Amino acid sequence: MYDINISKVVNGVIVKVGCRTFVFNSIDLAMDEIKGYILDPKVVEEEYKEVYPEAFLDQPEPVDPNTMESANVSTGMGERRL
Repeated sequence: MYDINISKVVNGVIVKVGCRTFVFNSIDLAMDEIKGYILDPKVVEEEYKEVYPEAFLDQPEPVDPNTMESANVSTGMGERRL
């Protein structure tokens, strides 16, 4: 799961998940989406990948904080292991 940052603005909410930014005009809708992501991040990520595949090109998989397994990361000069 990626880090989640939430910012309240006059007409809604800005939610940052990892390096992606999502804008919601309804706090309730934002909270529903965040709740779904927290409960099952893999399912939500796959749903977004189906709808917006170009947004996930060269996106490294998150590192599992429980196992600290390494992820492949694109550095712009090939890949490296963390």
